[in-house]
Order: sequence, then structure tokens, then C-alpha cells
Amino acid sequence: GDNLPSLQTNFGEVTSIIFTQGILYLVDTNFNLIRKIENGIVSIIVGIPNESGYGGDNTSALDTTLNSPNALVFDQNFENLYFSDSSNN
Repeated sequence: GDNLPSLQTNFGEVTSIIFTQGILYLVDTNFNLIRKIENGIVSIIVGIPNESGYGGDNTSALDTTLNSPNALVFDQNFENLYFSDSSNN
């Protein structure tokens, strides 16, 4: 469901959400993704759909593989988004 309306997007297990500045950020643990919903449109910001693994060093966020992401937090200025990836150390 990348760049689709939220009502047309399949979500797995959503384990963490943050709503700030009109944007909803969420962790989709089952699909190994970090997504955002802005103006009703869902976008992937980290991860490759349905692909798990460890791979992200020196690559773009969209080329990174996650393995059970599960939490989100922004820094105090809401400039940097951090997440945990529970099956990767």
C-alpha cells in the first residue's frame, strides 16, 4: 500500500504510532515497515514490504530491510525519527 489512500492499504500488526504536525507515523511489524499517513495517503518511509533481514548500512531508508520493528520516537525537535528493530541487534 505505498502511495495509496489509507482505506485501500493493508496493514499488518501496528505496534507503535506517533501523531505530530498532522502526520501519523506507524510501525507495521508484520510487513517490516515504518509508514506515514499524510493527507490520507500511506507512504513507506523505511523498509521493503514483506522482506525481513538486516541491511541498511550505507543505503537509503527505502532499501533497508527490517526484522520486526516495534517502536518509534522523535527527538525533541521532531527532526529525527528513531525506531527499534527487535529481531536485529
